[in-house]
Amino acid sequence: MASGAQALDFSALADMSFESLDSRGHRERFPGLQLAWDSLAAAPGTTAVLNAANEVAVAAFWTAASASTRSMR
Repeated sequence: MASGAQALDFSALADMSFESLDSRGHRERFPGLQLAWDSLAAAPGTTAVLNAANEVAVAAFWTAASASTRSMR
């Protein structure tokens, strides 16, 4: 699928920096990160279950968004 955007060239970036999850309220702002870390520490297959749950949630979101768009017509 063509998006019209250029490919990201990481070698052209001047600098990338990363902050601790515990700094500046990131834990509260991005609660899904803790789910990811917890799934990595859990039983094998847990990351696949988390991914599947995300797929279901995204599909439900798009179904609802599509329905609300149709009702506005």
